[in-house]
Amino acid sequence: MIEPLPLQAGEAPTAATADTKPEPLVRNRRFLLLLASYSITTFGNTFYSIALNLWVLRTTGSAAAMAGFTIASLLISFALGSVAGTTADRRNRRSVMLAADLASALLVLTAALLLALPETVPLPFFLILHGLITVSGLFQSPAYQASVSVIVGPSRIQQAVGLLNLSENLCRTFGFAAGGILIAAIGASGAVLIDGLAFLLSYLLVLLTGSLQPKPWASPLPRTGQRQTAEADEALAERQTAAGAESSAVKMAAADEAAADKEAPPEPGVRRSFAGDLREGFRFAWEHPFARAVMVILPLLTLFFMPSMMLTQVMAVQVWQASSAQFGLMEASIPLGYMAGSAVIVFFGSSLRHRGRLIMAGLLALGPAYMLLSRCTSALSAIPVILLIGFLFAFATLLVQIILRLEVPPELQGRVFGVLGSVLGIAPSAGLTVVSVLSDRWSPQPVMAVLGGLLLLFALAAQAACPAVRRYR
Repeated sequence: MIEPLPLQAGEAPTAATADTKPEPLVRNRRFLLLLASYSITTFGNTFYSIALNLWVLRTTGSAAAMAGFTIASLLISFALGSVAGTTADRRNRRSVMLAADLASALLVLTAALLLALPETVPLPFFLILHGLITVSGLFQSPAYQASVSVIVGPSRIQQAVGLLNLSENLCRTFGFAAGGILIAAIGASGAVLIDGLAFLLSYLLVLLTGSLQPKPWASPLPRTGQRQTAEADEALAERQTAAGAESSAVKMAAADEAAADKEAPPEPGVRRSFAGDLREGFRFAWEHPFARAVMVILPLLTLFFMPSMMLTQVMAVQVWQASSAQFGLMEASIPLGYMAGSAVIVFFGSSLRHRGRLIMAGLLALGPAYMLLSRCTSALSAIPVILLIGFLFAFATLLVQIILRLEVPPELQGRVFGVLGSVLGIAPSAGLTVVSVLSDRWSPQPVMAVLGGLLLLFALAAQAACPAVRRYR
């Protein structure tokens, strides 16, 4: 297990280093408000997602067109993810979330209005609107992710993240299940309207949370190793050698100056540049062994997972001839399986051991599960397999999120999650482009089987190449 380093001399305790008698989550008002806000928007987003997917598929009949919307979102995440994360660390996180919720509400309500028009909205215009909705959500996500550690403390992180994921997937399960029925009853515009109202309600809840800013450490980077301390000590030694002919008073002054450089917090009111903070986030993500491994594993996992999700939707419409209600149930199966996996993780809590091995086990089993899904002949036979995929995905990803929050200092979490959001936009975009073209040219079943085989090979390679994850306890 990667052990966090102890506090440096003169370093102030923070939410990540001091956790004296943490407040139970059921009494933590700010956590409950944040949980309610996130759950409401997640529930509303399922209506927008299923309405958008069905509208694109029924309007164009093309997997490539549907993939275009997902690729646009991923490319935006790649371009702006680290910028959004740095903004979350430099600004009041509540203010960032409020602005994002308000912008999302206005944009989603505009989408509902366009879908209500009798004329078909041009696809490029709706793609631009979808991109703007993605941008607003991109700034909300790292601010939210980084706020969880601040308001619950390190000893409650696994429980808090587990509950948040349970709530998220419960909302997705019921949202997708109800979404297909709701769209059949009131139309796509009515379903998207509910999503816009959900963002307005989320805005009001976040308004009540209070400040979500952590107290900064003197220097967060020494927690990844002793490199900075060693460099400062080396500089001190050189300074003392060069000053051999000087008085002891001068030597003491030099030592005091070096110690101040190492340990003293920045002067009040002094802030680094935006570019400097941005570089610091990338630097931490590269220097921390677990974070570096995650920056490789998760993007490559999504390279296979997201195209497979898209192929499942295409197979539901084109191969299995699923109705709107069946389509919604299939969409709900992934979060329902994920919720079951999350429940297991929350139940065992801190007694859960060998978490790195569990991550790798979930990763190894996903490939064969997708190969099995490619052989299903109906929507009803596919649903149990999709449930299993969601369960395995929880172990492959949820434990990673928990460990990242434990390993990354709170004042750097916005940047680290922002960097992760950026790198997650690279590989999946290429995968979706290739898979959508192959699906349109051939049939989705053999493409799904090949993806499952490639995912299995990737999992075997990750098992050998990422000991920081495999050995984590």
